[in-house]
Amino acid sequence: SEDEIGQLCQDFEEMRLRLKANAEEKVEFDRENKELISNISHDLKTPAAVIRGCAQALQDGMIPEEKRSGALDTIIRKADQVSSLLSAFHEYSKLEHPQMPVNRKLTDVGYLVREYFAGRYQELEMNDIFLEADIEETPCMAMADPSLLLRALENLVNNAAVYNPPGTRILAYLRREGDRLRISIADDGKGIPDELREKLFEPFVTGDAARSGSHGSGLGLAITKKIILLHEGTIQAAPDPLPGWKPEFRISLPLAES
Repeated sequence: SEDEIGQLCQDFEEMRLRLKANAEEKVEFDRENKELISNISHDLKTPAAVIRGCAQALQDGMIPEEKRSGALDTIIRKADQVSSLLSAFHEYSKLEHPQMPVNRKLTDVGYLVREYFAGRYQELEMNDIFLEADIEETPCMAMADPSLLLRALENLVNNAAVYNPPGTRILAYLRREGDRLRISIADDGKGIPDELREKLFEPFVTGDAARSGSHGSGLGLAITKKIILLHEGTIQAAPDPLPGWKPEFRISLPLAES
C-alpha cells in the first residue's frame, strides 16, 4: 500500500536486500582472502624448504668445500625470493585497505610515461628487450598519484620482459580519447593463452609452472589493477590490440577537466 505501513515495509525490504548483499560480499571477500593466503603459503614453502635443506647440509658438513659457495648462493637467491614475495603481498594488502592513501595531483601523464621509458631504455636493451614509444606530445593532464602510476607501469613492463624471449619489443602508446586518456603497454612476444585472458588480473593465475620462483611473485598484475582502480580507471588485455602487437594492456584514465 501507499500509506505509512506500506512505506515502512518497503524500507525494511530495502534494508534486507542491502544486508543480504553485504553478507554475500563478505563471504566472497573471505573466500578470496583464504585463497590468497593458501597461494602465498604454497609459494613460500618451496624456497623455505631449499633454504633449510642447504643450511642443514652445510651444518652437517655434507657439502664439499668447493661446492659451499654455490650452496650459499642458493640460500641467498631463495631468501631474496621469499623477501620479494612478502613485499608484493604487503603491497597488495595495503592496496586492499579502504584507507589506503592515494596522493593524487594534477599530473602530465604523457611526460611521466616518457620519462619512465627513457630511464628504462638502456637497462632493457642490455637484456635484449627493445622499447618503442608512440606518446602524444601535447600535455595529457590527469589527477594521478605519480608513484603509484609508475609502479603500475613498472609491473606491466617487467611482466613483458620476464615472460618473453630475448629480442621482444615493448611498445608504450599514449593518446587522448575524448575525455579519457589511453595508455597501452604492448609487446610482440608470446601472447597470452586464451584460458588465462579473463583471469589475468587475479592473484596467482599463471599456474604452478610459472610459480616456480623464476617469474616473480604472481601478484604484479593484480597490484596493477588495484592501482588503476584507485585512479578511477580501467585496465584490460585488449581484445583488439594494436596491429602487430600482442598482447596489449590498455589503461583508461579520466582526463582532468580543462
